[in-house]
Amino acid sequence: MDQPLPPDSAPKELGWGVRPWLAGLVCLVLAGGSIGTLSVLQRAPDRTEALYCRGVFPVVRTLLAPLGHAPFSVAELMALLLVAAVCVGLLRSMRKPAGVRRALGWMMMLAAAGLFTFEVCWGFNHARQPFAWHAGWEVRPRSQGELAELVRSLGEEAAIERTRCLEAGSVPQEWGLQLQGGPDGDPRLHEAWATAAGAYPVLGGRPVSVRRPVFSWLMSALGISGIYSPFTAEAHVNSQVPLTEVPFVTAHEVAHGRGFAREDEANFIAYLVCRSSHDPSLRYSGSLQALSHARGALGRSGRGLLEEVSADLAPGVLADLQAQYRFWRSKETVLWEWSSRANDVYLKGQGQAAGVRSYGRMVDLLLAQRLAQKP
Repeated sequence: MDQPLPPDSAPKELGWGVRPWLAGLVCLVLAGGSIGTLSVLQRAPDRTEALYCRGVFPVVRTLLAPLGHAPFSVAELMALLLVAAVCVGLLRSMRKPAGVRRALGWMMMLAAAGLFTFEVCWGFNHARQPFAWHAGWEVRPRSQGELAELVRSLGEEAAIERTRCLEAGSVPQEWGLQLQGGPDGDPRLHEAWATAAGAYPVLGGRPVSVRRPVFSWLMSALGISGIYSPFTAEAHVNSQVPLTEVPFVTAHEVAHGRGFAREDEANFIAYLVCRSSHDPSLRYSGSLQALSHARGALGRSGRGLLEEVSADLAPGVLADLQAQYRFWRSKETVLWEWSSRANDVYLKGQGQAAGVRSYGRMVDLLLAQRLAQKP
């Protein structure tokens, strides 16, 4: 007759409180490997272009493409489900002493798995060859005089497009994309992408689904005009931003979706695409946002020169810039600084040493483009 085993000698099962930690450890190894791979790829951009940008990334985009047919943001739904799952898990974990360790294990696993998936689905694009390399341009710091001339040029460009918008019979309230979920968000923008890709083939690729987030109010509170979800291949554009910003912001997020991860390049490509459109309102949006960045760079270089150059800008153009400034000032919250710091840490972690300041470096590309176009 079998005798029961003493309590200390009974076989022990691997409980659910341990398994998430082991799974989390495995995912951390994978995530660490992906970060290490990013570091290696950053030292070999040619290999990144060949193996990832032209190999793995297009396949990932193809696999995620069916999500673009959903009539809602899949990324928002996933975020809501994730938050709900975390909240339920934390509440349930409070019932037992070991519950907190179990919840932390699962959270570590999810975070590590998310980082791994992020890098494989999109993050390695940070290590690709710069856009200027593809275009054959020389990018270097420029003088105050060159910055001032750029502001004047963009100011004249914006004034011309604003006048054309008015001559077409439209009003400022109509100068924006009617955001849709289709390819690149709007047929006009999709056409502009095709035109730009004709001049710069590296811009070609699968169109990106554009979403109007339900939580646009939260994006405004965080100071975010748009965000791209690598997990679902969706570009999200804050529906609260002024219409003069919408085409540029949409093109910026679509640029991310087409594999251009660096913020300065996404900004410049957004300008390039908007300027490739036959619609003056899209061209105006591109010129206006480029002007805003150029004025910011000139202001950091010399405030007096900025005031001198700004005095020559068309009143309507200045009014639109001021309207954008007032909008963002009205949305400013205590969360802005936290959001900016988090974004700065993220960008530096992905190899963009300038962090959030990299957004303004589109000015270097604007100057390089103009220098290349000179006879």
